[in-house]
Parts: sequence; C-alpha cells; structure tokens
Amino acid sequence: MFRWIFERDQLDVQVRIIWFPDHNQANRNAEIIFNAKCTLDHLARAIIAGFRRLQHEIGERSYEGDWGFPFPAHEIAAVDQARRSFAQLS
Repeated sequence: MFRWIFERDQLDVQVRIIWFPDHNQANRNAEIIFNAKCTLDHLARAIIAGFRRLQHEIGERSYEGDWGFPFPAHEIAAVDQARRSFAQLS
C-alpha cells in the first residue's frame, strides 16, 4: 500500500510517498520512498503533463480498461485552469 502526503507551505508543497509493505503493521514498517519539495505551480504542471502523456501514450479507452474509471480529462482541465488563474493572481 502507498500513501501520498502533500503538505503546503504558502507557494511550496512537500510531497512524500510512503510505502507500507504489511497492511496489518503499516506504521511499523513504513518506508519513505519519495520526498521532495517544489512549488505549487511546478507540482500542478507535473501532474497535468503526466496525465497528458498517459492520455497520448495509452489513450482514454485503455486508461478506463486498466483503472476501471474514465480518464479524468475534465478534472485535469480544471486543475490547469485553476493553475492558470492562480498564476495570474501572483
């Protein structure tokens, strides 16, 4: 099991991915496998770029087949719009 933790500090975001090898003893055996700090804008751009790459490489139909959910095109567009709006305010 993986847990993603996002902690915002003004315009920066600390991102940690923690891996729990044993669901029953998750807290004892947890291991941080990713730990980085970036700007909120950089994180949003990375998420948008990752989903667009996925959309291009495997397509929306394959995404839904693999994950059991429709490709989140509207949600990604909303993140991009929010990022652009926030950038205009800064």
